[in-house]
Amino acid sequence: YRNLFELINEQEQEAGTGAPAPSFGTSETPYPEVQAFYTYWVAFATRKRFGYKDKYNPSSAESRWEKRAIDAENKKERDKARREYNALVRNLVVYVKKRDKRVLANL
Repeated sequence: YRNLFELINEQEQEAGTGAPAPSFGTSETPYPEVQAFYTYWVAFATRKRFGYKDKYNPSSAESRWEKRAIDAENKKERDKARREYNALVRNLVVYVKKRDKRVLANL
């Protein structure tokens, strides 16, 4: 799973500024570092913009009212995609944590 979390972290670093996520570590990683990893990822919130989810092109609007309506609709779609992505990553973290031997050994 280390490679997957590194890939997600790389994409997040490309999307915006911020500190890099703690490393997944190895089977020899001390428990406090493992705990820091899961603490970070359980509260994950993406910095991606999701502009590709826009339904409409605002420059095609004929009036300010129409442009505002298009912007609002596009924002709803981007927010929905952002929520879904955050939930996907958080569910992955829960799945991995339930099976992580480093965590199970410290329960």
